[in-house]
Amino acid sequence: MPWLRATVCLNIGWMVGGHARLCGGPILLDDEVLIQGHARISGDVVIEHQVEITDDALIEALNGEAIHLRGRKLINGAGHITRTPLAGFLSP
Repeated sequence: MPWLRATVCLNIGWMVGGHARLCGGPILLDDEVLIQGHARISGDVVIEHQVEITDDALIEALNGEAIHLRGRKLINGAGHITRTPLAGFLSP
């Protein structure tokens, strides 16, 4: 699977298609997850319960961080989800 360069746990009801890329890990896909188009997912990411990621969307968890997407969602277009340390954002 050339699109898969990750430690991935794939449970029931998931589909990855198109030119989507999964990198890094661990990545967990569970319960009606659809990833397609040129979407990219990297790092420690959990995606579950009717989440659709399409087009050029990017989900990126940096080292030491985790992202959990849950519940009915559509992430598409040029959507970019990342987790940034809040403490650094609030510093003077």
